[in-house]
Amino acid sequence: GRVIDGDGAPVTDACIEIWQPPPAGAPDFVGWGRCATDAHGGFRFVTLAPDPAAPVVSVAVFARGLLKPLWTRVYLAETAPDDALLAALPPARRATLLARREGDRWRWDIRLQGGDQGDAETVFLDL
Repeated sequence: GRVIDGDGAPVTDACIEIWQPPPAGAPDFVGWGRCATDAHGGFRFVTLAPDPAAPVVSVAVFARGLLKPLWTRVYLAETAPDDALLAALPPARRATLLARREGDRWRWDIRLQGGDQGDAETVFLDL
């Protein structure tokens, strides 16, 4: 995915952290990772698909100008659960939390501000 600002410009100095519970049958799974964005705002994680019993990956975004991290979640679009958070969001906002399959990979972009797009900002959680 990519981290972009409200104008669609890449955020080249962000750091993304993910956490997820181990999928069934993967007892040695670490479930945590950290990745800095590149010159295009890109980031990449290699992980296992979330377990259907806990089908979410928790995400923290650190970037210049943020006094504390932004917290969010990502779900795989094909297996998005009946989740209270997703159900509470309008469809356009819900879409900001869904990773989409692109071949053998999943893509999920993080937009830090809505800009002219309004609802395009990724949903962040107030923790």
